[in-house]
Amino acid sequence: MSKHRRFNRHDIFDSKDRTLVLDIINKVDRYDYDGIGHDTANMLYGLFDGYWYDNLMVQLNSISTVPSSMIDELNELLDRVELYINVNGVTYTQV
Repeated sequence: MSKHRRFNRHDIFDSKDRTLVLDIINKVDRYDYDGIGHDTANMLYGLFDGYWYDNLMVQLNSISTVPSSMIDELNELLDRVELYINVNGVTYTQV
């Protein structure tokens, strides 16, 4: 089972953030080793629905088609998500 946290994506993401996530999904879709690319793409799509899966960054860092600069930008975005979650008291849940 993978843990995830819920957040209101509409309160956090702007058009640049949405574009970043879509661009990363396109890079991830080119990589599929043992289903890691597919699983990671699904986790990235989950961000649009307000789901942040706990192992997203671990899997993303193992995919060679995603430039480190994009991962750095996503980390900055997820830092904002973390701050939002901390302020709004969203908790971990199981899926």
